[in-house]
Amino acid sequence: MIKTVIFDMDGLMFDTERLSNEAFYAIADKLGIVVKQEMLDELKGSNKKRAFDILRSYFGEDADLDRILNARQEYIDRCMEENGVPVKAGLKELLSFLKTHHYNVVLATSTGRERAMKLLKMADVKKYFDYMIFGDAVENSKPDPEIFLKAAKKSYTDPENCLVLEDSLNGVEAAHRAGMHVIMIPDTIAPNDHMKEIADDIVESLEDILNWMKSTEKKAV
Repeated sequence: MIKTVIFDMDGLMFDTERLSNEAFYAIADKLGIVVKQEMLDELKGSNKKRAFDILRSYFGEDADLDRILNARQEYIDRCMEENGVPVKAGLKELLSFLKTHHYNVVLATSTGRERAMKLLKMADVKKYFDYMIFGDAVENSKPDPEIFLKAAKKSYTDPENCLVLEDSLNGVEAAHRAGMHVIMIPDTIAPNDHMKEIADDIVESLEDILNWMKSTEKKAV
């Protein structure tokens, strides 16, 4: 029985993964770096520590990673100041449904606390979450299950009673390792055979999740 629903953030709630990819390509010439799609794919679901390791493996030990990430973030911030946070279709409707039906709603994002809180407030969805776990509060990045296990502990829920909503390969793997139910909503990366094997389901949007939750509620009555 699902008691707690755990949300990833970037690429799942907000369409920020595409914006991040766009930012890397936009700053590449200015910074004299070569951006590869496989690097961008590896970064999905990574906290800052793991992101630095990935970037260093592509750009070299002497690369000024802070300069690269700051330039990327400045590009993203400009876009969101002009256009707002790109919220995924069905997000607020799903969050409202979960709260109305008394599920625990938890955020488990690889993004750091300060950055995540800014986006949540800009998108006006912070109020829906009972608990939040941020990337700078865990030692091990996804696909390690640490962040999801902390989310379960904080919400006083056994892992088998948690449903994780994820868009990234690393996130789906982490939820599976945590012993939780997981549904994948692919964003910029298509699910591979392994994801199809370990995910409970793969759907196109959060609107599909809302319909699934409503049908589950009906069956439980």
